[in-house]
Amino acid sequence: MNLEKYLFKRIAEDQINLRKERPQLSTSRLYVNERDIQKYLWEYEKMEAERNKNDLLKNYQRFVNTTTSYESRKDRMARLNTAAIGICAEGGEFAEIVKKILFQGKPLTNDAKVHMKKELGDVMWYIVQGCYGLDIDLETVIKENIKKLEARYPNGFEMIRSENRNEGDI
Repeated sequence: MNLEKYLFKRIAEDQINLRKERPQLSTSRLYVNERDIQKYLWEYEKMEAERNKNDLLKNYQRFVNTTTSYESRKDRMARLNTAAIGICAEGGEFAEIVKKILFQGKPLTNDAKVHMKKELGDVMWYIVQGCYGLDIDLETVIKENIKKLEARYPNGFEMIRSENRNEGDI
């Protein structure tokens, strides 16, 4: 939905609700203020960001598939093996950089940050391999993780909840 249609729809909805609440208002006049328009614009931007995020995730998954060898995509177990070994290997490379910063006194330079960002990207690539192996999409994994963590930490992170989980909370 484009911005004009969205604004028209939201203003119309508000006008209908306003006239239900206050029937004495004129039906030939629009009652809208700048604050409402800003609210509608924010809603629209949030909706568009969500839509674009979903497109980005789907496009990335397709990209991962095109950059995967035949051996790694021939069946589900090949995908799962590729994911498991790759996540560990690339996560280890990320951890190696952090280890050098923490324990060897290396500075957290822009080059180190760029290197860590690339390693996280590689981890992401392997996570998508796991998604293919499980026949799920990345968005599903993200939504399930949010649902799990919201249930575990309804008021935000609490140490006690991280150490004492409910039965079935993995």
